[in-house]
Amino acid sequence: MSSLKRIIWSKREFFLLFFILHIALFNVNIAEWGDSYRILRAAKHIQQKTYPHDEKRLPLFSAILSLNPSGVDEIAFGRITVAVFSLMAFVVFTLLVDQFIGSFRYQNLALILYLLNPVYLYWSIRIMADIPFSFFFLLVFYLLKKWGAELSWRNSIVLGVLVGLSALLRFEGFVLFGSIGLAILIASFKGHTPNVLTRFKTVLGYFVGFVSSTIFWFLYRNPLGSSYFNEPSGRVYDLKTFSIYIVSLLFVFGFIAAFAFLVYSKELVGLFLRDNVGILIFVLMELVVTLFWPAAIPRLFIAIIPLIIVVFVLAIEKYFKLNTNQTPVGVFLPLLLLGVYVIGQYFLRLQFLVPSKKVFLLIVITQMFNIFFIWRKQYGGFIVSLVASLVIWSGFSINLHKNSFAAVKGAAEYISENLSGKVAYNDVSSVSDWYLNQDGDTRVSGFYYNFESDSFLKYNSLVEKDIDYLLITNEHNTTMDIDLSKRSYLILIKEFRYTIGGEEFVSQVVKLEKKKLK
Repeated sequence: MSSLKRIIWSKREFFLLFFILHIALFNVNIAEWGDSYRILRAAKHIQQKTYPHDEKRLPLFSAILSLNPSGVDEIAFGRITVAVFSLMAFVVFTLLVDQFIGSFRYQNLALILYLLNPVYLYWSIRIMADIPFSFFFLLVFYLLKKWGAELSWRNSIVLGVLVGLSALLRFEGFVLFGSIGLAILIASFKGHTPNVLTRFKTVLGYFVGFVSSTIFWFLYRNPLGSSYFNEPSGRVYDLKTFSIYIVSLLFVFGFIAAFAFLVYSKELVGLFLRDNVGILIFVLMELVVTLFWPAAIPRLFIAIIPLIIVVFVLAIEKYFKLNTNQTPVGVFLPLLLLGVYVIGQYFLRLQFLVPSKKVFLLIVITQMFNIFFIWRKQYGGFIVSLVASLVIWSGFSINLHKNSFAAVKGAAEYISENLSGKVAYNDVSSVSDWYLNQDGDTRVSGFYYNFESDSFLKYNSLVEKDIDYLLITNEHNTTMDIDLSKRSYLILIKEFRYTIGGEEFVSQVVKLEKKKLK
C-alpha cells in the first residue's frame, strides 16, 4: 500500500489534522465579526438574567457562552466553545459518512472535503452560531437515518428536542423542523406496522419534543417577529444577485469540477435523495432561504455543505470505479465550470472565490491539473490536486479576512485602556460598542455618531453631545475622507492602519479640544 493510500485510509490522522488546524488557527483572527460581539453582548445580559430588547438573534448560543467562568476572557471562551462544537460536528459527520459510504477510501475523501472546505473551515474559527447549528442538524440526520422507518414515538421526541435546540440557534432550525417533520411523516408510512395510531404517536412525539424545547422562548419573545424577516424587503433581486447566488453555490466546495460529478451520476443522486427525503427537503428549502438572504452568501451554505459532500463523494466513487471513459464529465463539464468560475469572478469579484490575481491564477492552474486527473481517472493525482486546491482556497480565505476590523478594534482597545470620557464612533459593526461599553470599565462610554455629514462634525454639534473623543473609521466606507487639518479643534491622538485585499482601512482616535471658558 502506497504512502498516499495510508494517509487517506487512516481516520486517526484526520482527527490529528483537525486538532492541528484548529490549534493553529485559534487566534489567527485579530478581531471577530460584528455579529460575534452582539452574541457576546447578549451572553453578558443573560448572565444578568435579561436579554437585550434590540437583539434580533436567537438566544441559545449566547446562553451557552454565558456559562463563561469568571475571569476567563469572553472572546477566548467563545472561540473554545466553537472549537468544541466543531469537533463534535466532525465526529457526527464521520458517523454520518459511515452510514452512507461503504468504501474506507471514499469515506476519507468525504472527510477531506469536509475538513478543508473553504467556507466551513473559515466559519469554524469564528464566534458564530453556524457551527453549533451544524452539529445539531448533522446529529438529527444521523439519528433519522439510524432509526429509519422503525422510528418510535420516543425517538421522534428526541428528534423534536434536537431540532428545537437548533431552532434556538439559527432560524434555519425552523426550516429543519419542517423538513424533518415531513420526513418523519413519510417514514411512518414505510414502517412494518403502519397503523394510524402509530403514525399519529410518532408525528405527535416529534411535535411535542420541538415545542417542549422552544416554548419558553416563544412565551418570552416570539422569534418569528424578529427584524431578520424584514431584511429581504430592502434588497434588490436582479441578475447580479442571482449570478452571485449561482456562482457561489457552484464553487462553495473548494474545487471547480464538483457539480460535474452530480450531472454524470444524476441517476445515483436521484435514488439517494428519494431514499433520504429529509435531506432532499432540507437542502431544497435551505437553497430557497439562502436566495432570499443573498447578503449572507456563502455562509448560509454551511447548513447544506456536509450533506451535499456525501452526495458528491458517492458520485465521485461511481465515476472512478467505472472502467469506461466519460468524456463529458472528464473534460467538457469541468472545463465549462472552470470557464464559469473565471468569467464569474472577473465580473463579480467575490471575496471567498479568491480575488487576488496571483492566488486566482494558482487556483486555475490547480484546477487544470485536477481536471486532467479526472479525465485520466487517476485517483491519486485527483486527490493530490484536490487537497492542493482546498488548502490554497481555504488558506487564502482565512488570510484575507484575519485582519478584518483590526484597525477599529485597535482604536477601541486603545481608548478603553488609556482614556476616559464620552466617545463618539461611526463604527456600525458592534466592535467599538463591545470594547467601549461592554467590558465593565465605567471610565469610558461610547455611542454611535454619524461623521459623514459635515454639519455633525462642527464644533458646536460635538460639544452639544458632550463628546470627549471621536473614533473615526473608514471600515464601512473606504472612500470616506475627513480632513482633520481643517478642524483645529480635532486633535489626532492615535492612528491604526491595515491593508486588506488591496484596500487600506484606517481608524483614528481623535480628541475634541474644548475651548476654555473665560
